[in-house]
Amino acid sequence: MNIPRAREITVDGTTYKLLLNLNAQCLFEEMSGKNFYQVMNDPEYQATATEDRLLFWCMLRKYHSEITIEEAGELMVATSSVIEAMGKAIRDSQSEPREKAEGEEPTPTVPTG
Repeated sequence: MNIPRAREITVDGTTYKLLLNLNAQCLFEEMSGKNFYQVMNDPEYQATATEDRLLFWCMLRKYHSEITIEEAGELMVATSSVIEAMGKAIRDSQSEPREKAEGEEPTPTVPTG
């Protein structure tokens, strides 16, 4: 089982932690009106800039609840490491496939957190 871990970025000497846990996923759904798992698992889906900023802000909430969504957008453009850190946090949040019993197909998984 993968346990989501915080990823860090540093902007202008300040370190920020990103975490894509279940609470961040739910906040994304509440704010966007979209199913997080469908968005993440659809290879054809093209996220908007608004959705990217929202997801980044949701990932900041656990450790930096004081940051506004507008400030999150400013952080995103301040450093190129944001997209890399977000990608790693997304991969960290995804479950490993469960072992299959003899004669069964592997059980598909969805991201958790």
